[in-house]
Amino acid sequence: MKNGLLMTKDKTNILFVSSKKLGTGNVFKIPEGVKKINTNLSGYTNIENLIIPESFEDIEAKNLPIYLKNIEVNENNKSLTVENECLYTKDKKTLIVCFDQDETVELSNVLENICDYAFRLARNLKVINLPDSVFSIGGQAFSSNSNLETLTIGKNANKINPIFKYQNYSGKVIIDSQNPNYAIEDNLLFNKDKTELISVLKEINGKFIVPSTVTKIGDSAFHNQNKMTEVELPQGLKSIGNSFNYCSNLVEINIPNTVESIGNNCFSNSENLDKIKIDNSKDKIQGAPWGAVKGNRIIEWLK
Repeated sequence: MKNGLLMTKDKTNILFVSSKKLGTGNVFKIPEGVKKINTNLSGYTNIENLIIPESFEDIEAKNLPIYLKNIEVNENNKSLTVENECLYTKDKKTLIVCFDQDETVELSNVLENICDYAFRLARNLKVINLPDSVFSIGGQAFSSNSNLETLTIGKNANKINPIFKYQNYSGKVIIDSQNPNYAIEDNLLFNKDKTELISVLKEINGKFIVPSTVTKIGDSAFHNQNKMTEVELPQGLKSIGNSFNYCSNLVEINIPNTVESIGNNCFSNSENLDKIKIDNSKDKIQGAPWGAVKGNRIIEWLK
């Protein structure tokens, strides 16, 4: 390790940065020649400025210092660029991270992809209007924006991660009425005809009734709804994905006889789940106990 940096032999990849190097001052300058950082810098709250050299190619937003306020990219860098306090790929089609400290942000009008955790540094944002060019939104992209009042998603979005707003229940999400893929109602994200429940965007306290139009519950739809104690599933529901992970206060669930499949990890880490009642004959649905912490002994086949 030299100058507080542990690097690969060719010095293109930083594997570790010493706390002595990072713990003082508010600027971290990446050395010229480095292409990538494979270490997490998020715990260093003193770092406010990041300087990226010509050689640098990529970084994940979740690994950046949590109080970073400015990113400077060498003008000759062929992979990255900064515009309006946002770090993009050079073509401005992919947003890596927004570090804007204002209440609104101006995004690239050719933006197509929003990376995981992309807005984690922009904690003051109240209004975010995504351009119609956006089609992909990554996981936890808006999880840190507790001041958010309105998030508007355009008509071409077709790949929204179900935990794009993970445990952030502030504000409301609006989807363009012309979007052919998604619909929003009562802070629930559906496919267009509302037969698939993709994500619950509000905090559930107590009982939740799944709308009667739903025939499929998608992966992570209820991820970490740890104040939900009861869920009522509609007759006509056919498919449940890995939908109820980390629902720590869910005690019992009744599965209607129309359900044909349940995800192998549907109930993982829902440690207080004591009863899964299935209105069907034994082993009619494969994969039991579907990740339930307490195993097969909590499953009751009713026919």
